[in-house]
Amino acid sequence: MIVFINNDYFNLKLPRYVPQFIALYWEWDTNSPAMNFKKQLEENFSVDKLKAMIDK
Repeated sequence: MIVFINNDYFNLKLPRYVPQFIALYWEWDTNSPAMNFKKQLEENFSVDKLKAMIDK
């Protein structure tokens, strides 16, 4: 797969060590411990707060 990077998306004035892109991915099995983890993650991990922190 070919990937094209759109430089307009990134703030080139920031230092190189400042994260500007995060890929968030999770998956789980249908067994009970995995479903418990899924429930806790979805209830306690705020994707909106992560977005707000990154969009500065």
